[in-house]
Amino acid sequence: MSAKFYTLRWRFDFRDRASVYGMWGNPGKHAGNQAWAQNKEGLVRASVEAKDLATSTIMTLAQCDGHDYRNFQWVAIARVNPGFKGETTPRPQLIGMKLLTTDKEITVYANGVVKERPLPESEKKTNFATYGR
Repeated sequence: MSAKFYTLRWRFDFRDRASVYGMWGNPGKHAGNQAWAQNKEGLVRASVEAKDLATSTIMTLAQCDGHDYRNFQWVAIARVNPGFKGETTPRPQLIGMKLLTTDKEITVYANGVVKERPLPESEKKTNFATYGR
């Protein structure tokens, strides 16, 4: 993973009420800060926003129409000092966020790279209904 240039968050835009945002670079410890727990009635757009760490400029790096939105997922790695011997607890580090739609997976990395792949039929059948409203 190359240098981190952005911090990321999820965002929902609605037809008849204010937009709702996640926390920058943090999944949050409380359901109110997490995408799965948000009421999605009237959802017009779901997106991944990036804030430039140098300039604080905010931009949208991935988005989908509300009816195509399925789920957000954080992308993380576990770091351990390479020379360490013995047992240790890896330090998790968020390096990106995925936006899952009905047909594709869009992964946005903190270095600005955006990758998109079509979902195979087996993944299209995943039921995320148990992860929130």
